[in-house]
Amino acid sequence: MMTRFTVGKALVVGVSIAAMASNARADRYAVLIGINAYAHPEIPSLNGAAADARSVAKTLIDFDGFAKDHVHVLVSDKQPQAATPANLPTLDNISKELDWLDSVVNPGDSVFFFFAGHGVQYDKQAWLLPYNAITRTRIA
Repeated sequence: MMTRFTVGKALVVGVSIAAMASNARADRYAVLIGINAYAHPEIPSLNGAAADARSVAKTLIDFDGFAKDHVHVLVSDKQPQAATPANLPTLDNISKELDWLDSVVNPGDSVFFFFAGHGVQYDKQAWLLPYNAITRTRIA
C-alpha cells in the first residue's frame, strides 16, 4: 500500500526581489517557516523544522544585521495546539506574511524566505504544504 499526498489547498510562494535602483538605505526582511507537526494526522511529523526556522531567524538578527521587527517566524511544533493561532504557518498566515512583504519591500531591499516542512509534486509542479494542508489519500 502506498500513500500519496495531494494538495487540496495549494500554496504558491513567489517573492520577487526588486533591485531596480540602488538604494543607499536598503532594508532586509525575512519570513521563516518551520513545520514539525501538521493539522492533518496523515501527514508525517518532522523533527527540527521549527527549531531550524528559529535558529536561522536568530542568526539573521544576531549576525547578519536584520532588524528584529523585520524577521517574522511562523512555526508548528509537536504540540501545535499550544501555539498562538497567529503564529501557526497556516495558508492564511503565510499569505498574510507575503502581503506584509509586498507592503514593506522597496527596490534595493533584500528578502530572505525560509521554509522547512513537507512539499509535494503535483501535475509537474512543486508545492509547499502549509500547516493546514488538505490532503487526499490514494492507494496505488
